[in-house]
Amino acid sequence: MVLYALSDAAEDRLTWPKVLFLATGGVIAQYSLGNGVLIWPLAIASLLLLRTEFKKILSITGAAVVTTGLFYLNYHSVANTPSKLEVLHKPVMFLEYVFIYLGRPLSFLPKVTPLFGFFLVGTFVALVVWLFWKHRKRFETLLPWIAMGGYAILSAAVTADSRMNLGLVQAYSSRYTTISTLLLVSVVALIFFNLDELYKFVPTIYKPLLAFGIAGLVFVVGLNAVLGVMKMDAQHTRLVAIRDCTHQAELTRGCLLSTYPDEYIARDRLNYLKRIHWGGY
Repeated sequence: MVLYALSDAAEDRLTWPKVLFLATGGVIAQYSLGNGVLIWPLAIASLLLLRTEFKKILSITGAAVVTTGLFYLNYHSVANTPSKLEVLHKPVMFLEYVFIYLGRPLSFLPKVTPLFGFFLVGTFVALVVWLFWKHRKRFETLLPWIAMGGYAILSAAVTADSRMNLGLVQAYSSRYTTISTLLLVSVVALIFFNLDELYKFVPTIYKPLLAFGIAGLVFVVGLNAVLGVMKMDAQHTRLVAIRDCTHQAELTRGCLLSTYPDEYIARDRLNYLKRIHWGGY
């Protein structure tokens, strides 16, 4: 909803109903994900760059302030969250977490994934800077795609700030690919809409290699998707086994440990689920 409204703003067609549409999308984003608050600064910055009518920008800013204020009302930080000082003490780990997070849609291999993330971020930044300085009109037209990529990068940074104490392996979590894939889509879109200009930088002899590069990207994405389906199938098998063993009258130690590392906590939680008859118990 927000990107759709921004696309209208990029074409100078942002009506007041579309302003309401954008604000509604921002509210939904804020209350759907922990990183949803990031949508507001990106939307406001985009409207400023597009020189949108000040009253409309002020309306979105007001909605952002009110919604964010209500969101953080009585907010309490969870335990085991790293302090910002800890992040500053581990900048290399922080960056590695970000690159793994963003490279995950292309690979899950430890030595390859952060390289893909670094490549995507580098390509995205280079394209945005190039468009801003050399093709300002295109930059404005493509701002919704740029905002999409920026949202993914900022989300990676916020997640790293709050989760890096759990280790780099946590950055490979498949649940993050819903957001990190937005950077990949953004980079592909920026390249596609600027192929006519980008071709000028590529010597004629190397232009056929672009087709191989595109084919390679499609192959990597497809391979990662197939491997992901295989892992999902393995996880499904594991969860079915847990469901079957936890429905038995006598719970074995092995069964309990398959649900949680601490068998006593696992037993207490299973007993609670059985008391309230949740999860099919």
